[in-house]
Amino acid sequence: MKKKFFTVLLAVVLILSFSLVTAVPVAVWLEKWGVSSLPRSLWRLI
Repeated sequence: MKKKFFTVLLAVVLILSFSLVTAVPVAVWLEKWGVSSLPRSLWRLI
């Protein structure tokens, strides 16, 4: 029982660290391009 709990915990930690590794570049990219170009594209749509 304890071993299964440890495996689940390890999986959660791995998933969280992986999502952090992918979320950081995406956030940086969005800040660099998305936020500055988003209002312009919205105005273009309107």
